[in-house]
Amino acid sequence: MDLDYPMKQQPASRETSIEEHAGWQVVTIEDRVDAFNTDKLIDDIEAIIESNSPFLILNLETTTFISFPFIKKLSEWAFRLKQKGLPFILLKPSEKIKRQIDIFSKLEDFQVSRTEDELPPTDDLSASL
Repeated sequence: MDLDYPMKQQPASRETSIEEHAGWQVVTIEDRVDAFNTDKLIDDIEAIIESNSPFLILNLETTTFISFPFIKKLSEWAFRLKQKGLPFILLKPSEKIKRQIDIFSKLEDFQVSRTEDELPPTDDLSASL
């Protein structure tokens, strides 16, 4: 008997990059944040927050899903940065991602920017440190 089972799909590429843009540390997340990459991504972002460059932007333009544990960490980071008088900026999140965040956290804890032109200069925020 020859059973034809569908092949399991391999997880999509999970590329994450960290770049500097006008004094901001921009973490770009491609695709999904799930059980396969959450811990590594959390470690990478924690390192940025703990570094001497607390100006953090999470570019979610091509992000299609974020896990509950990652949303919890987003909320914690937003609170920590807010305590320092700094924004935690979500750049170009889709409506779906904003709804996911708003279900488990409060979207108003974040600054949501649709374009890079909306980003405040880090010089204006340096006085908060």
